[in-house]
Amino acid sequence: MKLWAVVFVILCLTGNAVAADDAQYWSYRVFPRQWEKFVYAITTITPTYDEWAWLLEEDWGDLSDEEWNAYWEEHQDEEAWEQFSIKLVEETIYHEFEVWRRDEQSVEITTAYRYTMPIWELQNPVDLFGGFFGPQLVLLGGGWVSQMLMISVFTADLRLEVGNSIETQDGWIYVAGQRTVAGLEGFVCQSFRWELVGPDAFEAIMTSEWVLAPDVGLPLSGRIYDGDFLVYFMELREYDALP
Repeated sequence: MKLWAVVFVILCLTGNAVAADDAQYWSYRVFPRQWEKFVYAITTITPTYDEWAWLLEEDWGDLSDEEWNAYWEEHQDEEAWEQFSIKLVEETIYHEFEVWRRDEQSVEITTAYRYTMPIWELQNPVDLFGGFFGPQLVLLGGGWVSQMLMISVFTADLRLEVGNSIETQDGWIYVAGQRTVAGLEGFVCQSFRWELVGPDAFEAIMTSEWVLAPDVGLPLSGRIYDGDFLVYFMELREYDALP
């Protein structure tokens, strides 16, 4: 019996070693293939008030400082705000990103953007030339960048298996399931933080949700939340690669 017990323990240990060897982790910004192409749809969603959206979009240029101040004074009390309804303003750009591996020390990057802008913005050289640089910041930085950095840091140690989780500074990341995006199978990783809602009372708030494929260096999709609002959404629409 003791011999069988020893054999059982050895099998358990070797089984765990195999599982560890087969463990999958996300390789952020690692592009191991000869060539990879990503096409993302990137949407920024801004919650605003219908009345203010109408005012800013249509009449802002016609209001004097005195009229603006009077309007603000009239509508800043809490009861007046109840008359406004929330409007979600969406802006979408498309980002195409290609990585060619030239040798062991260098890669060639090609990027392209497609988006819509008002004609009047073309009159401003800053807005016009900003078009060559602005969209890049949407993908590589912006209000959501802290979430992306946090995800990339902690998922380096998170084994991508449904049900696993890892603690962060103020919450945790949980592997909630699997999802296919642009033909790639990825793991749904949800980020939560604890929020104080009363004396010694905390509530779990989901701040973001990402779909990560272990061997793909960029997210397959990402969602950023601000309270109850979805404020940022990126999704891989096309993917192609050469081994």
